[in-house]
Amino acid sequence: MKNGKAPENVLVRSVLKQLKKKRTEVIQGPAIGEQAGIMDISEQQTVVLSTNPFIGTKKEVGEYGLYEAVNDVAMTGAEVISVLVSILLPAKMEEKGLKRIMEDLRIQCQRLNIDVIGGHTEVTPSVLEPILTVTAVGVLNEKEYFHSSSLKEEMEIVMTKWCGFSETARLAERMEQELQTRYPNDFLDGAKALKQFLPIKDEMEVLKACHISAIHQVSKSGVFGALWDFAAAGKVGLEVDLMKIPMKQETVEICEFFDLNPYRLNSVGSLLIATERGNDVVEALNRSGIPAVIIGKTVAGNDRIIRNGEEERYLEPPKSDEINKLFIME
Repeated sequence: MKNGKAPENVLVRSVLKQLKKKRTEVIQGPAIGEQAGIMDISEQQTVVLSTNPFIGTKKEVGEYGLYEAVNDVAMTGAEVISVLVSILLPAKMEEKGLKRIMEDLRIQCQRLNIDVIGGHTEVTPSVLEPILTVTAVGVLNEKEYFHSSSLKEEMEIVMTKWCGFSETARLAERMEQELQTRYPNDFLDGAKALKQFLPIKDEMEVLKACHISAIHQVSKSGVFGALWDFAAAGKVGLEVDLMKIPMKQETVEICEFFDLNPYRLNSVGSLLIATERGNDVVEALNRSGIPAVIIGKTVAGNDRIIRNGEEERYLEPPKSDEINKLFIME
């Protein structure tokens, strides 16, 4: 198989069809487009979990690796309380590298007010870079929660923050020397600063008070992949205006430098929100200092269309995140 996230047809055929829900406590299990599992453990509380791996350098995994899993849980409306962390390290890594990872992880957990409650650490010759796998655990005190399959026809799609911004920050740090051959340091500092927008806690506080139907995080495979998965979860079509998808100039420049497609670039911390009151949701988020715009709508049928002026194209199933093209060549 190709590098990156497994294709939808492979997931359906070789993963989901092998799994059967047995426990009555399980409300939501694995499904295309769903990013968290949900279990009812009592009349008062519901547990939400999500797990995600992150592959990177010792300078990246502790700082970036936490957020995809944590945000997947938070976007349901749950309060994230803890994480379990598994770390696989290459044989070349020294102990000070592990200490650096854990120190960065501690700082991010303090920022989010969550605890590391367990995990596993192992050195193996099977990996070339550290692999951090995070399982986030959250609790819902109400029976209502946000999930992707609540998406329905004739809803507006709101997008928060910017396309590809999280990977833009990572590239600015990891590939700084190469980028310095074209861009000044203040430009690169602005790109690095985008990592401050990885958490979604502030927007979730706003969205809980808004009239919305479904939420999906833009992560691996970028906004194009997220739009496809979101529509697949709700079994609807889409019409999206490419020119309305928000993007920072730093992303435009860095993607041009490395010949990457920004619409297929990881954007952890950006959300797709389905609502019948798009303008109200955008205004509420903007008032709280969170960038948000309406980028399209859901429609009947299965056609997922991206419009760029007079030009139309059909969205394709998610492909490998663009970052893999660059790092695989290293």
